[in-house]
Amino acid sequence: MGPHRLLLSVVNVPKTRRTFCKKCGKHQPHKVTQYKKGKDSLYAQGKTGIRPSDPVLSFIFCFVMKTINI
Repeated sequence: MGPHRLLLSVVNVPKTRRTFCKKCGKHQPHKVTQYKKGKDSLYAQGKTGIRPSDPVLSFIFCFVMKTINI
C-alpha cells in the first residue's frame, strides 16, 4: 500500500438514519452525528497501577512486582 492509498480509505457515512420515533410510534429518518472518543481518564480502575513514572503511584509497584520465596 502506497501513501496515496490511505486517502482513498475515507468512509462515507450517511447523515440520516431511519430509527424508531417514540413520539410517532413508527420509524422515521433521524439526524445522526459521529463523535470522536474523549481522552481516557487517568483514574479509571485499570489505569491506576500502570504508571511507574508517577511518584504517588510508585509504591503500588513494590507490591505488584514482589516475588515470593518458597
